[in-house]
Amino acid sequence: MMELENLSKRYGKKAALSHVTFTLESGLYGLLGPNGAGKSTLMQIITDNLLPDEGQVLWNGENARKMGEGYRELLGYMPQQQGLYQGFTGRRFLNYLAVLKNVPKKEMGEQVEAAARSVNLEGELDRKIGGYSGGMKQRLLFASSLLGNPEVLILDEPTAGLDPKERVRIKKLLEQLAQNKIIVIATHIVPDIENIAKEIILLKEGQVVEKQAPEVLIEKYAKEGSLEDVYMHIFGQEGREYMRYFWELTKQELGKLLYNKKMWIVIGTLLLLNFSSLMYTEYQSAKDIPFRVYRHVNKTLKNMSDTEKSQYIDREYERAEAYDVITLAESLRGNPQMQFYRESILEENRELYEKYIDEYKEEVKLSEEREVNQNYSIWKEIKEEKEEVEQYPLLLEEIQSYHIIGFCPLILPVNIL
Repeated sequence: MMELENLSKRYGKKAALSHVTFTLESGLYGLLGPNGAGKSTLMQIITDNLLPDEGQVLWNGENARKMGEGYRELLGYMPQQQGLYQGFTGRRFLNYLAVLKNVPKKEMGEQVEAAARSVNLEGELDRKIGGYSGGMKQRLLFASSLLGNPEVLILDEPTAGLDPKERVRIKKLLEQLAQNKIIVIATHIVPDIENIAKEIILLKEGQVVEKQAPEVLIEKYAKEGSLEDVYMHIFGQEGREYMRYFWELTKQELGKLLYNKKMWIVIGTLLLLNFSSLMYTEYQSAKDIPFRVYRHVNKTLKNMSDTEKSQYIDREYERAEAYDVITLAESLRGNPQMQFYRESILEENRELYEKYIDEYKEEVKLSEEREVNQNYSIWKEIKEEKEEVEQYPLLLEEIQSYHIIGFCPLILPVNIL
């Protein structure tokens, strides 16, 4: 059993979560709410990726934070973003996550096969992820959350991007898993959870407004309707009311600005000082960088035959794959728990590693030198700008007193005219 007690989290002045309290037992729970309601923050706290400002998460009465790695081994998490290694095969990716989850070596192969089979990817494991479709990548992420036989699954948009057939398959799988696991699904595809959810948790402005079974919510808010109708009843007016309020506030503030003569003087001075240099810098950034890249590529391939071009492209692909392998292997160096996985990567890619390791180290060294030089240039620019700004204390005082920085784009056409 998982208990969330008085969870609160703030980002500056905004309350992402405010005194959230509820209990989760075996079953599937839908987490619904508009963007900015606090769903992602709540999932990050449950998965121990984010500390709450107040409150705690309890697992069977014990503080989850104090349980440490023992608590994290109970979790299976599927993020919404597909942060996948494109050069990995599906099998290598799942093996990698299995190692991170402390799956015993003798069980790893069996668990990887079972997870892939559950999402209909068993025949695609030896293909590179870069060749997967969006739906296949989504299913691979879902399979990774099943490794280690977790007791709690936290899934962020698990059915997004799937075709209807695979959505039905995933729904049936979730229904089976929910018999002996706690599953929390954040989604905007409301019909996917309407018939399989034990309860629906509705979040609004960081607070739980309802936590009931779907049929209870439908009876209460949308008789003879659906869960989508419930969602629209509770959240449907929120966006329109906010836009109406924002527009009224904007009209009032613009009205005050238009009749402030001193402010016009300050804005005009500010534009004269900064507008020309700013526009020139943006123009150069937009124009020169793509041109330099095009010129470099064109110069490299221009005098090559078709065979040479093909060989050049193959070599660049090989280098990219080698750099992926080396980057991963170097990141695992010095981590005793990951040496088995590092050695298996090197064994599988020994030839690529030895061919490109010296070139890789040289590029890393050059990159570090460029970063040092860039940081010095940035520091120098900031220092020069600071010295220039300090020559205009009265101007700064006017800017701070009228808070006009955010309105410069709105006033620009008037000043130019």
